[in-house]
Amino acid sequence: VDVPPAVNRKLRVLGFPDPDFVTLTGQGYNKMIVWLEHEKIRLWDPKDRKNLENFSNKSWANVLKDYCDELGIDASSYTDSNQQEKLRVLDQLLSFAIHDEYQDKKDSKGLKLDTAALPRYDPSDQKCMATFVEPVNMLLEKLNLPKLDANCCDEDVVEAVKCVHARVVPSSAGGTPVGGNELNLPVGFECGDEQISEICVVLRLLHMNELRVLQSHINDIINALQELTADPKTDSRVGRVGR
Repeated sequence: VDVPPAVNRKLRVLGFPDPDFVTLTGQGYNKMIVWLEHEKIRLWDPKDRKNLENFSNKSWANVLKDYCDELGIDASSYTDSNQQEKLRVLDQLLSFAIHDEYQDKKDSKGLKLDTAALPRYDPSDQKCMATFVEPVNMLLEKLNLPKLDANCCDEDVVEAVKCVHARVVPSSAGGTPVGGNELNLPVGFECGDEQISEICVVLRLLHMNELRVLQSHINDIINALQELTADPKTDSRVGRVGR
């Protein structure tokens, strides 16, 4: 069974002496479990760890099962010959140890998070619709509306399209829509009909507006997740079991 790099990274984070050498056979595996208990998890008192340290004990697997059971880790299928199961148990013990160490540092105010380094979404940085600025400006000029700046962001373009749409589409109270196909807005395909082309342009712009709204919602979710990971709230009930 190949050991995934994530296991090596967890061992490296925890300060294991040789994180790049992970074995799932022999006493090397047993020693990793004992090291985690001695140095990181410390669930049992030192006198209660003797059975876990006795590698020659034929019932060592049962001792490990009892140990994992107290930690809330399922090791019921653990056998010395099942390397896949041994890897799963080791990975869960590593995750538990990392959570325990994080909780210790958090409780002792020894944890410092650089939230300023986290990337933030800024709508003013989004300029995916820059190619639409010039044709939209032509349409704005025709409608006697203020034109967009050449370096405007996508949200400004979207708002301009909304203004154009409000002028072009007749309201429920009546009115004459503004026509004309001389602006040559990009349709993206050939349709062979000027009126259909105008309709397709408006539909395309409205669809892009819907995509921008969707992107804004996604960015809001990403920001919320970044704030959560920058200042996580942990449940002490699933933290350290005993020490």
